[in-house]
Amino acid sequence: MDVEASHESPPLRSKTMRRLLVATNCVMLALGVTGGQLLSRLYFSKGGHRQWLSGWLQTGGWPLLLPPVAASYVRRRARYRSAPALLTQTQPRILLAAAGLGLIAGVDNLLYAWGLEFLPVSTSAILISTQLAFTVLFAFLIVRQRLTMATVNAVALLTVGAVVLGLHVSSDRPAGVTRSQYWLGFTLTLGAAVLYGLFLPLVELTYKCAAGGGRAVTYALVVELQLVMGFVATAFCTVGMIVNKDFQRRARFHSTPRQGRTRQPPSCRVRVRVRGQTPAASRSAMDVEARKDAAPARGKAVRRFLVALNCGMLALGAIGGPLLSRLYFSKGGHRQWLSAWLETGGWPLLLVPVAASFGARRARDRGAPVLLTPPRILLAAAGLGVATGVDDFVYAYGLAYLPVSTSAILISTQLAFTVFFAFLVVRQRLTAASVNAVALLTVGAVVLGLHVSSDRPPGVTRGRYWLGFSLTLCAAALYGLVLPLVELAYRRAAGGGRAVTYALVVEMQLVMGFFATAFCTVGMVVNKDFQAIPREARQYELGEARYYMVLAWAAVLWQCFFLGAVGVIFCVHTLLAGILIAVFIPVTEVAAVIFLHEKFSSEKGVALALSLWGLASYSYGEWSQAKAKKEKKSEEDDGEVAQAVP
Repeated sequence: MDVEASHESPPLRSKTMRRLLVATNCVMLALGVTGGQLLSRLYFSKGGHRQWLSGWLQTGGWPLLLPPVAASYVRRRARYRSAPALLTQTQPRILLAAAGLGLIAGVDNLLYAWGLEFLPVSTSAILISTQLAFTVLFAFLIVRQRLTMATVNAVALLTVGAVVLGLHVSSDRPAGVTRSQYWLGFTLTLGAAVLYGLFLPLVELTYKCAAGGGRAVTYALVVELQLVMGFVATAFCTVGMIVNKDFQRRARFHSTPRQGRTRQPPSCRVRVRVRGQTPAASRSAMDVEARKDAAPARGKAVRRFLVALNCGMLALGAIGGPLLSRLYFSKGGHRQWLSAWLETGGWPLLLVPVAASFGARRARDRGAPVLLTPPRILLAAAGLGVATGVDDFVYAYGLAYLPVSTSAILISTQLAFTVFFAFLVVRQRLTAASVNAVALLTVGAVVLGLHVSSDRPPGVTRGRYWLGFSLTLCAAALYGLVLPLVELAYRRAAGGGRAVTYALVVEMQLVMGFFATAFCTVGMVVNKDFQAIPREARQYELGEARYYMVLAWAAVLWQCFFLGAVGVIFCVHTLLAGILIAVFIPVTEVAAVIFLHEKFSSEKGVALALSLWGLASYSYGEWSQAKAKKEKKSEEDDGEVAQAVP
């Protein structure tokens, strides 16, 4: 964000003042980058283990910005005595954008603090340095930052450094940290780097929007924005601390340091036993037995109906959602934030079943709560909603430059990422079938990447095609992380013997959809999409009425997709949802060729065949494993009966 935009402002007229500000901010940045990481790691290494508290501390000093903001206000008031000075210089829409950025910063702080608990500062610092690569990517996408050979070289070197670190430095694990915890910290820190790489260009975009209409962006306005971002980020972490009961546990944990003991992160502390299950069986999948006490899932018929219903919604959304999104772009639409908004904008449809559930509970019990979901699970759903919003935007940006057939095959690689993250997050066991499926899907994506750039849509340059290719792969990776995190949220909701009903699942999806839509709404406000939509509708190739019809149906179908996905996870487990999403690839391919007149090259056929082969292999492996378990259980039951008979 060049300082030239602020040259008209009195505080920055002189070069001396500008140099003083640059030097002061560089010193503060140096102090924060070095000292902040060291003290945060010191907190964890000497017995601290409250990730929410560590995340809170990263923005908890926001009240220190109140004196300069107050001084700026007093100075403006003294200068303009004839007219009352405004309390802030920032426009309401910019303050709203700053609040959204603060929420992103809060999520990023939590990811970073959680990763730092299991990594040495030296490793964490190198991983965080990769944020430059993500900053370059998102700056190119969001603020049209020009790429140079120097930036590309820096990105390449940082990427190679992270790969080398990942291959060889697991031996530097801190005392008491297991190998799986180390890799969890590794992944979380990389995730924090990605999110911060998105955060910085969004901040620059906010400054540019604040400078619209020739308005000067002063240093006082920048401090006001930072104050709002810090307040919202701290509020987010404060809610997390309250839900996690960190305030009550401070004294007890202060008096009992870790002393080298091994401790699992909150995401892994699921010692929830289901009736008749061992802990190992509970970890293997999101089994439905945990909900057998709940009235909606007592009978097998109800369970089968729920599975069929959610599979149908998933099929409808997985096929229709991408087709309508691509139709929007191919016929004249070019608002990526709007396309991302549509993917979760249908969340109000879920108010009907949530209200019906509340009405049924109220009829049975006058004192029934409005929501079944515990507050800490609602908070987790809010975080998942933000992650979903980011994923929606990345996917929509990629789809703007790719045909649906290519995008669908690339999205199928989310099964590989789902397998990987399910192993890390919910300890899903890897089998030969899952590894084989991952390998085949990876080969299919490589074949597609090497040979099918000839299927570029009209008007899309080669550079934009590869940009869409990369973004779609990133969207697949992020959604592969979201699915296991959803399953983890269900497991945490089942703590204390609590039944996880389908009504609770719908409530969680409602919260996730609301926050994902709110995230994209902030992006639309900053990007001025609401002002551009009527003009775009008038210029749409299919006409204004069909423009709004495409948007409405896209929102409905995408909501079916997300609700079906979380429903399948609830009824069965994460990997089945991943499998079904990829199974619908050939249907989407055929529909895109028929309705959107896309090319179907031989390379796409090879990639599709490899994908289906991998999916068939995985499905057969899962079926064989389930059959073996069933036979083993039957033999054990027969043995118990034989022992009981005299």
